[in-house]
Amino acid sequence: MVVQVQLADGKNQQLVIDAREEEWRDQLLSYAHMLYASEAANPSPTSPLIPILQTISTIHKSHLPTLLLLACVYYTQRNYKMSLHYNHLILTKDPNYVEAMSNIGTTLRSMGRQPEAESWWWKAVRLRPGYWDAVENLIGVLCSGYGATETQAQASAETSADETSAAGANPSKPKVDKPATTTQQPPRYKEALKICEFVEANVLPDPTDPTGEQPPPLPIQHTPRLQNLLYAKGNLKYALGDIAGARREYERSLEIVFGPGIGAMQVVNEIMCLTRMAAGYSRPNAAQLEGAMLLLRPEEALQVTQVIFRENGGVLPGLAALAASCTDAAGNPVGGVSSTLWQQANQTTSTILLTLAKLYQDVMDQPAKAKELAGTDNYVPTMSMLLPLYYLSLALNPSPSTCNNLGILLSSIPPTAKIFSYPPVVQRMQLELQSNGLVVPAPVAPAYPMTGQALALQFYNYGLQLDPRHPHLYTNLGSLLKDMGQLNEAVAMYEKAVECNPKFDVALANLGNAVKDLGKVQESIQWYLRAVEINPNFSEAVCGLVNALGGVCDWRGRGGVGPVSVTIEGQLMVTKLSPTDKQPVSGWMGRVSEIVEKQLMEGAVWGMGLVRVFRQQLWQVILRAFLDMNSHHPDCQLWQSRLDFWCNRSDAKDRRNEGGWIIRLLERASRRLQRRWYLEKYGTSPKRPRRPSAELAEQFQRPMLPHGMSAPPVPTVLPFHTFTYPLSARQIRLISHRNALRISHGTLGSHWLPATVYPPPAPPTSRLKIGYVSSDFNNHPLSHLMQSVFGMHDKNRFEIFCYATTPADQTPYRAKIQSEVEHFVEVSTWSNQAIVERVVADGIHVLVNLNGYTKGARNEVFAARPCPVQVSFMGFAGTLGAGWCDWIVADPIVCPPEMVSGVAWKRKQRSFIIENAASSSKEESTLSGSGSGSGSGSGSKRRSSTKTEREIKSEPSIGKISSPSIGSLSQHALSDFEGDVDPEDASEDWPHLAMSSEWSWVLEQDRRWQMRKELFPGLAENTVIFANFNQLYKIDPQIFKVWLQILAKVPNAILWLLRFPAAGEPHLLRTANEWAGPSVASRVIFTDVAPKQIHIHRGRIADLFLDTPECNAHTTAADILWSGTPILTFPKYSHKMCSRVGASIAYATGHGHEMVVNSEEEYEERAVKFAQGCRWEYVADNTLKQKLGLAGHSQVMSTPGAGLVQPFHGLSVNGVTGMTTVGQMPQPLMYPSGVQPMAAVPQQSVVHWMGHGPLMDLRRALWENRDQSLLFDTLRWTRNLEKGLCEAWRRWETGQEFDELLEGATSDGRRSSVNKHQGSMAAHNGNIVVQHDSDSMTATTSTSLLARASTNGIGKVLSSNGAQGSAVAEPLGPGSSGQPHTEDGIKTASGSVSGLIPTHPLSAPSGASNETLSSSGMTQGHSTPYQGSSYKLSSFKLSNGLNSNVDKPSSNGSEGTFGGYGMPEGQIDPGQQGEPRRSSSIHLHGGAGGSAGGSGATKSKVERLDQQIRRPDLGCIFVCD
Repeated sequence: MVVQVQLADGKNQQLVIDAREEEWRDQLLSYAHMLYASEAANPSPTSPLIPILQTISTIHKSHLPTLLLLACVYYTQRNYKMSLHYNHLILTKDPNYVEAMSNIGTTLRSMGRQPEAESWWWKAVRLRPGYWDAVENLIGVLCSGYGATETQAQASAETSADETSAAGANPSKPKVDKPATTTQQPPRYKEALKICEFVEANVLPDPTDPTGEQPPPLPIQHTPRLQNLLYAKGNLKYALGDIAGARREYERSLEIVFGPGIGAMQVVNEIMCLTRMAAGYSRPNAAQLEGAMLLLRPEEALQVTQVIFRENGGVLPGLAALAASCTDAAGNPVGGVSSTLWQQANQTTSTILLTLAKLYQDVMDQPAKAKELAGTDNYVPTMSMLLPLYYLSLALNPSPSTCNNLGILLSSIPPTAKIFSYPPVVQRMQLELQSNGLVVPAPVAPAYPMTGQALALQFYNYGLQLDPRHPHLYTNLGSLLKDMGQLNEAVAMYEKAVECNPKFDVALANLGNAVKDLGKVQESIQWYLRAVEINPNFSEAVCGLVNALGGVCDWRGRGGVGPVSVTIEGQLMVTKLSPTDKQPVSGWMGRVSEIVEKQLMEGAVWGMGLVRVFRQQLWQVILRAFLDMNSHHPDCQLWQSRLDFWCNRSDAKDRRNEGGWIIRLLERASRRLQRRWYLEKYGTSPKRPRRPSAELAEQFQRPMLPHGMSAPPVPTVLPFHTFTYPLSARQIRLISHRNALRISHGTLGSHWLPATVYPPPAPPTSRLKIGYVSSDFNNHPLSHLMQSVFGMHDKNRFEIFCYATTPADQTPYRAKIQSEVEHFVEVSTWSNQAIVERVVADGIHVLVNLNGYTKGARNEVFAARPCPVQVSFMGFAGTLGAGWCDWIVADPIVCPPEMVSGVAWKRKQRSFIIENAASSSKEESTLSGSGSGSGSGSGSKRRSSTKTEREIKSEPSIGKISSPSIGSLSQHALSDFEGDVDPEDASEDWPHLAMSSEWSWVLEQDRRWQMRKELFPGLAENTVIFANFNQLYKIDPQIFKVWLQILAKVPNAILWLLRFPAAGEPHLLRTANEWAGPSVASRVIFTDVAPKQIHIHRGRIADLFLDTPECNAHTTAADILWSGTPILTFPKYSHKMCSRVGASIAYATGHGHEMVVNSEEEYEERAVKFAQGCRWEYVADNTLKQKLGLAGHSQVMSTPGAGLVQPFHGLSVNGVTGMTTVGQMPQPLMYPSGVQPMAAVPQQSVVHWMGHGPLMDLRRALWENRDQSLLFDTLRWTRNLEKGLCEAWRRWETGQEFDELLEGATSDGRRSSVNKHQGSMAAHNGNIVVQHDSDSMTATTSTSLLARASTNGIGKVLSSNGAQGSAVAEPLGPGSSGQPHTEDGIKTASGSVSGLIPTHPLSAPSGASNETLSSSGMTQGHSTPYQGSSYKLSSFKLSNGLNSNVDKPSSNGSEGTFGGYGMPEGQIDPGQQGEPRRSSSIHLHGGAGGSAGGSGATKSKVERLDQQIRRPDLGCIFVCD
């Protein structure tokens, strides 16, 4: 026989052999195997392989290996019939030839005959359990869900047996393929597990039966396959819900290579210990190892096996023999089967380590499963446990996917984590151990990355070295760079990811986000669209796309929620709906609404089962914080019943957020413990003797999160984006609530928190300490508004701290704040821990959050609860939904009182007013002069109001442990324009005319007219300029349609918008053209965004500012009103603060009734009416002066000339003013219908262009009165804010705001375990309302006084006999009798009142008059009002007409269970969309005869208790100017 063979040098040679000899047969068969291995991937029909094998089989017909290889060759060539023929032929010669059986199964599976394939594999496994190919194929088909039951498989086996007989009888007879009848079956994990157990019992010795017959030891080459078997067994147990069993199987598979009895956790500990010892330290103990993060660089991680398996040269002990067979006597590597098996074993071990790490990572979010997984060895999964598993996996099998997963894990490690590390092998590094357990480089050592982010960056780069086209690595590297602030680099990485995989939806969405963050909103849309096209259910991409489209006003396909929507063609559709119709949902906005609702519902089950697992831990928290460690406390049964409810609930539809309940419980408990510490430390008569510090530490131990509690899910839609999305009040509230829970969870789980709650500050002696935390003490709208507030605080009564979380931007705003405030601390580079500790060290009493959910926020500082009273203000126009926010500064317009959760929760409680009794103009002059101390140095040009009395109205309670209601935004006033004022506003250029307000108005019109001509030189003189200077994302289709309708009705009007961004201009112009035609669209004018000062100056050019109802102008509205331009605003929603700010600002000017409307129809009508009422005329200078009585004044500024001369004062030439000459008379003007043109003014005269009509009258009123406007009276507003913050502190100090005092209350709302007056205060908790005296009650109402002892500041109460409704007077001023204070009382004109002294920081501003303080309860027959800053309480009727005595359900739900505020979130029917619930028959306070043991009473009390824990920890400080 002549054959052609390929020699080692690559040359072909023909050989003549005798195939009949067995030696030549075997050599020829070996050559055929070599050809088969080389051609397996690309079989060739011209290959000599088949002729060679056929020749051998013809000569050696019974040589089964030849027939087996021939069957395999036909299989690779997809000739399945011939492959089956030769396999069946083998079985006719040897019926137990399992290799042929397994190959038949593989061939039948390729032909789609799954049941038959399964039957053949079953047969092979039963004959030889250690035949791994059949075992793995069979397990695979059972887990895939295809195949047949065991009975069906048996029938298929019989059919195939018949085929075998037929093949033996007549192998050349053609057979017809049966059609594939495989159907999808559910995975049969239990059957697959039985196979694993069967194989294991037959290949591994049974340690429980040492005397029985044991299988022979497996060859070392079978190690990888045995590991695969146990790995598959673990996967099956995991799929069946047995996670502890899965962990045991994974551990057993690792013991095969680690050594008997050595599991993964022992290896983890060894990695932690030995790497630390490699740094030169002794072996760490368990305490040092607990919670420590091992941070290794890639080159260090690759050496892990060398460290822990150094005796075997870095080889796993169980593979030492296999590894030895891979090297020759000289130690050089030798290829072959052994080397391949060794690599397979390392790869299998690496995969098992990753799977085990993933198992631990998954159950870390499920404490119940984590406890189950821990088993008897009590290895509770932690983050520190995962890292060594990943390092070892990477060392065994360097994989880009492992680098990717490791990078994700490392990037999530906070910089303050407890860290272990060791130096690189190539360069020895000196490390030092810090006192906090961190191992860091010594000062002499080179820079060394010690943060998770820095190491994640290295692992991503190392992974890309292994695979330069790994899209996930590029994507995650881009996300890391984006988090580090390197946006351009992040975009480059995302682009690489998309290049590697154009259909990678995550990379596309991330690229869109990064491009949008660069300010390229229009460019980002293409990436979002591609991501959504690939994955329509990708919520992040959908929400990003909607946000980007809204940012540039591309409304095509926007759809909507409700009757108004925009079609894909861009047409606005309005559907008429009846009250019973369901709200239609369509387009992109409909998708967003559905996504939000779905995510909120899914997130409501967070933490389910935690109370049952950690009941004892939670009970200890309740005992310490709420029951004073008294197990016989009357409320114990209530609390136990509440815990019983959570432990025993089994309704799968119960959507109450158990995890949220736990977070709120812990936050509320921490606050109670902090106040108890205050009483212990500073009280004069503590309940128990002073105790040792160790006992105090135990008593005030910080309530800890349940171990392993996962982070709560948060919706994709961010709180800020809810401003312009059509979401319900419930959805908006819960979005903030879930974000607050995430912040609380992350902070409360931080290792840096001390073991106890933070110690409370010392009582304020002379000054209350107020801290402001913000990232916006720079050129930012917040600083534009508040730059003078911080320095205006009364330094005699308040000590102000500003904590800046961003570095200085070198602008005047930062410099002004920093120079005027008493303490300015830049903490931009500080950790949250450092900031918190500084706040505690500074002894802050009230901490103000000026960010909320805005960029740069450090809400974690507030979540740590460093001080007793925490307030939200200004930064975020909505609810924070947080247990770490106690108060919110607003006003009753921007946040209607009935929308405050605390008000709704205590609807049945009475509300009270603390009002200023009497304050003289003398006091006001003191406040605005020397008495204001800090205010005098602010440089304010604003005059204080002549109305001087303030009041604090306290409405129903604060308190919120669920999601707060709507309530957080800056007070309407607070506009601060120091440094931005037009120099000409003081009329210094016209000293001879400055005394005339009439002439000042003339000059203002001249300046305005000149600026108008400069900006719009081609505009007709009678053109009405409507304007809106908001960012374009605030414009919604509905209001834009209204604007176009206004333009259509006012043909001599234009709409002035900003290119904010520029990409929005073409979309709005296209829409205007499609909706209103080219005539109207041509009158929509865009200009560029101007710098701040120019922006304020040119605001006067507009005739009317048209506000956006979805999200109003905020700072912009204040700027516009300062310029004198009226605004027109529509507070569209009662639950959206951002839609009510414009109305709040407008009413603060005193002209709100002219600028605020209640519907879109009224909006359009008012704008048209204003415009049509405008008329203009030229008036000669001399004529105007005679009319104004100023004819005697010479026109020193006039310039003779031949044309029309118009005086102006503008910005044009470095502030130099002058006159401008118009060469000719204007063109004939168009006038509104019914208005006749004025006679033309002769040329060569000085004239003034004068406007008339209601709009001009309103403009003049705004401009002339702005110095006296409450809106711009910053000093006055600051004083009112001070009173509100003082009252918030007083309520905390006296315990009035802690509503747990009401638990077990009697019918009169008092509690036997507290002072009856204190109980009275608790019943009267509420919002704090500081308002102008014009709205106050009379100052002669009978009251009772509250004061506190001078030695400790703890409140004591003296009831007044004439007090109405047990009202409590809360004096905010000193005993102003001029007499010295005594320890026990205040000297008054009528004598001494026992037990009363002034409240330390709540004294009147310095310089206040010393008048006699008295009340009807102290001086009979007198009704003397309180002087100075003293206040009284009286009944108060809410502004919405609801008297506090009226038992009416809240607009947000029934009493105590108001639609998701005080009740568990999600319990409200989703179909209600946040609408009011019906009144409940359960009262807030049980009657005196109620029994805790009775079913009805118990239910009532238990529900009430739960409501108190869940209800918002929030009240409003209303500053009502």
